Amino acid sequence: MTAASRQRVAALLALELTLLRRNRSVYIVLVVAPLLLAIFLGPLLRLALAQEGYASATGAEQVIPGLVVMFAFFVVGNVAFVFFREYGWKTWDRLRASPLTTGEIVVAKLVPMLVLALGQQAALFAAGAAFFGLPLRWAQVPLLAAIAVSLTLFLVGFGLLTVVLATNLRQVGVVENVGAMLFAGLGGALTPVALLPGWAQSLAPGTPTYWALRAYRAVLLPDRPDLGTVALSTGALCLAATVLFLIAVTRFDVGRKKVMWV
Repeated sequence: MTAASRQRVAALLALELTLLRRNRSVYIVLVVAPLLLAIFLGPLLRLALAQEGYASATGAEQVIPGLVVMFAFFVVGNVAFVFFREYGWKTWDRLRASPLTTGEIVVAKLVPMLVLALGQQAALFAAGAAFFGLPLRWAQVPLLAAIAVSLTLFLVGFGLLTVVLATNLRQVGVVENVGAMLFAGLGGALTPVALLPGWAQSLAPGTPTYWALRAYRAVLLPDRPDLGTVALSTGALCLAATVLFLIAVTRFDVGRKKVMWV
């Protein structure tokens, strides 16, 4: 990347970060809402973990990562919004006509979403440790960070592919809401996978939430983190993210007609 390219990306990135900082509603959806749910789900999931054999678990080992991955899926909609916003403001053609390349536009718009998703996960885990009895140790932080990065890459890749395929935000909303509920249910975000019906357990590995939660539980529940499970799960998420990004980038059509709303 040349110096001129870095300057162009930095200028658009600064604008995107400013707009994100002013959009306070996104923080309510991604951070406040899951913490409110944690108050009610904690006792229930403590019993679920005890049934799995984790008698000393507080319940936060399941409820916090479960709500993290469930609500992190709403980042998909935010990724789409920062692109479709340009169509609503009638500024997409102006961006295309600027010295910015398509790649520079995509990078400048995706970086704030990476920051948002990682910040959301960090905030929820910190709140879990402070208020919900999540037994978090400093030695676990690097592993949790690796899981968060792999999950974030998948979600941002999924969001970019959604931008490529959708023609308006209503379509994005369907994908985001149905995907969040479906993946949360099948992946074990609300109930441990071991307690799901047999057919659901068979489908669970096909969801990103399953791999993210498998990794998070491998860090938080045992006395010693299961590094093999963490490596396998983060590897699966990174592989899926790579596939999503490759498909999205190769099919990204800057001239395709889109509207913000229909």
